[in-house]
Amino acid sequence: MKKFIENFITFTIILVIAQTIIEEIAVVSAFSTSFKHALLVSGFIFDLIFSVEFGFRFFYAARNKKTKKYLSSELGWIDFASSIPLLFLNSGPMLYFLFKSGDSVGAVGIIGVLNLLKVVKIVRVTRILRMMRFLKLLKNLNFLKSKITQQHMNFIISSVISFIILSVITVNLTGLWGSSDLKEIKEKNFQTVFDETMQLSILYSKDFNEMMTKVLEKDKTILILEFDKQTVFEKKIDASLIEMQNINSFQYQRFNIYYIDYEGMSLESRFNLVIIITILFVLTGLLVFYSKKFALDVSDTIQVVEKGLTDPNYFFRLKENTETENESEKLTKAYNEIWLPLKMKYKKEIYQEEKSLADKIHLDDLF
Repeated sequence: MKKFIENFITFTIILVIAQTIIEEIAVVSAFSTSFKHALLVSGFIFDLIFSVEFGFRFFYAARNKKTKKYLSSELGWIDFASSIPLLFLNSGPMLYFLFKSGDSVGAVGIIGVLNLLKVVKIVRVTRILRMMRFLKLLKNLNFLKSKITQQHMNFIISSVISFIILSVITVNLTGLWGSSDLKEIKEKNFQTVFDETMQLSILYSKDFNEMMTKVLEKDKTILILEFDKQTVFEKKIDASLIEMQNINSFQYQRFNIYYIDYEGMSLESRFNLVIIITILFVLTGLLVFYSKKFALDVSDTIQVVEKGLTDPNYFFRLKENTETENESEKLTKAYNEIWLPLKMKYKKEIYQEEKSLADKIHLDDLF
């Protein structure tokens, strides 16, 4: 049963990573609203599953007084970061708005839009935590035979990727990366439209609100127009809640306009895809190249020495590298030139049945 649950969690992690990538592609490629909402619902289900998993693991660790070990050495903090914050600050609120508003932005109304704008910044930032799921996959896969290599690689990869994600969150919070330039261009265009429409209404003695409404109906990004805090235009737009995360407000003279920043949304998703691809390349590079280097320099040496100390019939000689001078090479030289000759000469005395000297020898004594 335990193995089935572990395999189920691993399979779910693979699915949720695919869902994370597809969700960003759906924004960039302008997939249908229904498809985006299906991704939103699936994201909530995944977050719920991982939150329940974290709850059970944390409860089990607490019951056995191993909470600190679970959160640190067993990387339980990854289970937390990739579940509960996303459930309560991302997929949960978005699912609430989905069931409250239906399939169109217009159904939310002004109050819904204003409420959404209060949480949108939190939701945007916490979405980045979805990338922690790559670490969760690493945590659940025992892809290396050497335990020391597995533990070392888990620490190195989790540290590197965590700092990448932390950097992305910092950049988003500080506004160093964003669509501010696009937003400024968009709002300047709005000013131009307002000014030109105002001039035309005066020139031809036409009602400004009526003329402005005709102009705004052609712009798919416009959601609401207010004049002196009174709604003069509200359009029912078929936009997903993913797109609602990119609602901006713009004030000009006595007007206030709410619009969906499609360009900024696409730019943000492209940026997230770049980060995801970067993480994938980092994972691949560390697993393919660094793990092999670590195995050759450290873990293979330790494994051979450990077996040579405990197995009476094991006389494998380590390969020495005369061009390198480090602790691993010193251990290799000591093992080859001191321990193996000693073992061959006094094998019976060292491994006598009554009291084995090998049982008293530890790797720590050789360092």
